[in-house]
Amino acid sequence: NIPLDGSTCRPGRYFSRDIMSCVQCSPGTFTSVTGASSCQQCDPGFFCDRPGCVTCDSCEANSFQALPGAASCDMCPDNTATDVRGSTTKDNCFCREGYYRLDG
Repeated sequence: NIPLDGSTCRPGRYFSRDIMSCVQCSPGTFTSVTGASSCQQCDPGFFCDRPGCVTCDSCEANSFQALPGAASCDMCPDNTATDVRGSTTKDNCFCREGYYRLDG
């Protein structure tokens, strides 16, 4: 018999008391521990694009994510780029060579 307390829910799943069963974490959330009672949101700069994540992936270069709990990252605007992973704001996207930014 499976215990009805969630102690056997593997990473990427949490124990739902509503249905007394293990449930996969939704995209944008994760859990890395066995027996979790909830999933955590991915931090800004990170994402999980599928159910059942054990960790969140950092946004690739040329993208960013300002919000927690994201299932994807946003691409830098046209003719801009970022050379780091895990960017949390569009302000990290700099103009590519030969381009300049008009603010305002």
